[in-house]
Amino acid sequence: VLNYKSARDLGVATGDRVRFAAERHSASFLIAGIYDPGRNAVRAEYITLRPAQSLFETGSAVTLILIKGESLYRSDALADRIATLLPVQAKSWSREFPDVLGSMNAYDASAYLISGFSLVASGFAIASILIVSVVQKGRQIGILKGIGATSRQIMTTFLLEGLFISLIGSVSGAAIASALILVLGGLRQPASRPGGIGELLFPSDLTWQLVASAIASAIATTVLAAALPARQAAHLDPAEVLR
Repeated sequence: VLNYKSARDLGVATGDRVRFAAERHSASFLIAGIYDPGRNAVRAEYITLRPAQSLFETGSAVTLILIKGESLYRSDALADRIATLLPVQAKSWSREFPDVLGSMNAYDASAYLISGFSLVASGFAIASILIVSVVQKGRQIGILKGIGATSRQIMTTFLLEGLFISLIGSVSGAAIASALILVLGGLRQPASRPGGIGELLFPSDLTWQLVASAIASAIATTVLAAALPARQAAHLDPAEVLR
């Protein structure tokens, strides 16, 4: 199986024959298929095991096995486990290419930093809204405290208001963001060859754990932001407010 770029450079198509040469041997192979490796993928050709062993004089041995794990960042643990269980040398991509791992960690750190600042900004916005609400409802708060409402009850009321705002905002925001990710995740770039499938324009990995953590973070931030105005409302002097 040839990749599209090699087939284009050689001017061959499916059904043609090409000759591969090793150090001391060469062999002719029938092109069974052509695949598109993508714009940034490594160009590679694939032949069946037995002819490859004969071509490279490896006997019945297999010199390299590539394993695809479930997570990019668990490759070290996977390689260590394989080396423990089997008498082979196991290498992880992160140890072989530390520069790539460093770049990916930097991207992740930037994403978390932006998310953190967004949460802090939204927390200040919600706190400002609730502080204005306390000022506007000062007379009602004074009446409630005048007829027997305790400071704890007043504080609980404003905390519940913040919780209600956070539930509506986080759930609706998560739903809109998830729908947007699903729509954008289906967009593809133009194919690099006729009849091929283009790469995803916005690759994404949307999981329920990610959505749940985003909702939980938004709720926690909003409740914390509501604590200050709730405390302010609980300590209002009803006599001074109603004067």
